[in-house]
Amino acid sequence: MNYSSKCFIRALTALLVALVIIGVVFHEAPLASASDEVSSKIDLADSMLQNAFAGVLQAKSSGANVSDLMVKLDEAGGFLTEAKVLYLQGNLSGADLKADECFSTANATVEEAALLKSSALADGQTSFWHTLAFSSAASAAFVIASFLVWRRFKRVYSKKLLHMKPEVASDAED
Repeated sequence: MNYSSKCFIRALTALLVALVIIGVVFHEAPLASASDEVSSKIDLADSMLQNAFAGVLQAKSSGANVSDLMVKLDEAGGFLTEAKVLYLQGNLSGADLKADECFSTANATVEEAALLKSSALADGQTSFWHTLAFSSAASAAFVIASFLVWRRFKRVYSKKLLHMKPEVASDAED
């Protein structure tokens, strides 16, 4: 081999090594970017799921029936778990899809929890006013009935008292 062929082979080898290094660097950058994007979506879905739990807890504390919401929370939690597992396995597209499903399910749960909370508060307020009205009416009816019964007994007692013949009793001994 002559000198020019050796230089050509060295140049070709250096070019191939440079291309491989450049390919790895530029190929790795989109993967890192996609990985960061999926990781941020998973974090966003996780925070939305936490908001959903807080919303359901508030709805429950206001007296709403949250059994359906608990099923949705369980479903969203399952999506989040699947997203995290797929992310750790390197399946970024599957993790992205599951994170989106978790986010949408948790978001719908937050909205439904807010509606149930406001509905439960309105029902509670209505129940309070009904209880107050019925208690007031029952108290008034009791007072009126007690007064009428007292008047009746007073009249009967007065008549008995007027029909009595008073007798004088003497305590003196003769």
